[in-house]
Amino acid sequence: MNSKPLGLLLILPNVAQKDLTSKVEKVWNQLQEVLATHKLNIPIYFTFEDFEKSKMYDDLKNEHKKKLDGTADGNIFTRKLLTLEVKAADPVLTPSLELPVLYGTFKSDEEIRNTNKPLILITASSDFLTIAPGMSRGINSASGMMAVYDISRYFSQLLEDPKLKESAEFDFMFALTPGSWMNYELSGQFIESLNDKIKERISFIISLDSLAYADDMTFYFGNMNSKESKFAKEVLQLMRESSSKFNKNIKFNKKPSPGNFYEREHLRFSEKGISFAGTLTSYKNVTFENQYEKFSVFDTEDNFDAAAYEINIKIITDFLAKLILPSIKRDERFIKDDATLVDFKNQTQFINFLTSNQRIPTKMVTNSKIVLELQQMMKLSIKNTKVRKIRVNNPKFYDDTPVVQRMKYYRAGSQIYNILYYGAIVGSLVAVYYLLKRLFSRRKVKKS
Repeated sequence: MNSKPLGLLLILPNVAQKDLTSKVEKVWNQLQEVLATHKLNIPIYFTFEDFEKSKMYDDLKNEHKKKLDGTADGNIFTRKLLTLEVKAADPVLTPSLELPVLYGTFKSDEEIRNTNKPLILITASSDFLTIAPGMSRGINSASGMMAVYDISRYFSQLLEDPKLKESAEFDFMFALTPGSWMNYELSGQFIESLNDKIKERISFIISLDSLAYADDMTFYFGNMNSKESKFAKEVLQLMRESSSKFNKNIKFNKKPSPGNFYEREHLRFSEKGISFAGTLTSYKNVTFENQYEKFSVFDTEDNFDAAAYEINIKIITDFLAKLILPSIKRDERFIKDDATLVDFKNQTQFINFLTSNQRIPTKMVTNSKIVLELQQMMKLSIKNTKVRKIRVNNPKFYDDTPVVQRMKYYRAGSQIYNILYYGAIVGSLVAVYYLLKRLFSRRKVKKS
């Protein structure tokens, strides 16, 4: 940066992050964190590694080494210079966005109005923003969305049994929330927009984060009112029991109310008066702490661990089933080893869908292609699905796609000869000018 470059080109390894060496992975994570938390006043471009770009990088590296060793080829007159042309559209600042929250319940509006059962709200973020907006697909980060679909489908079928539906001590609401990149501001607005009666019935909110990692899960939760502590302790104990039955540990991380940065969605819910809310994740790394949260460009389908995802979904479903149906024996697994909660065919189609569609803010606006598809999928298991539209003015988002697909790279001969040639022409013109000026001056003198 000290050499004041005209731009920065990042060549991404054309392999999954898990195949990178630990040293390279560490460098990339550090680089992404710098880009996510600092403002650079130069264009930044991303491109994927291929033969041509690898050759270009090797040439530059060799040139630099020879320059340091004093063995550089050629001189100022004969040296061939590297020329790199990058064509990309200028970023455009988005003035406003209308972003939808997709939410729904198993019951009709009338049934919801006529019941006083406490409510469990299960949420996940629907959007995704990497340090390179044009690569904002995010497969592992979307596992929270997948979990909303899989869990809602399971309980919609389970509660079709009239006896179980009647004996259930809680109702469910599910929601896909946008704006994770914007400090989870829209999650807070969604809670505020709910009917007061529904809001009062919410006893517990669980935000599902990345769940496709084989690591132990962590449940982050905020402050609780003293009157809710008994219920909260019961919830945490059920989580621990279900995890241990599937031979996994779960860690609990209590975080106080935040300052200006909301690292996880549940902190927004706690801020809005929900006494017990938490985020469940199997992702062990800390996200980039940036007001406009950005994530790694290496969140690809190659890193998606389907087996780990299924186990984590079984744990969550087992815990929720025992929470809403206390008649179920707590010392046994409600979800058996051979029970398949995940529709792997749908999972494959969903991953393909995510891979081919960016989830940047401008692609997640109301009635966009990807939002309509997510809404249609949600309706398959949640019949009473609705859309809550939230307007965001001045989101400070640039609708750019800095993934460079076309580059022009070549070696050009030294321009010193051209410079000397043009210099000679300019010198000749100057000489002619002064010569003519002198001749005209002499003629004036003779006439006088």
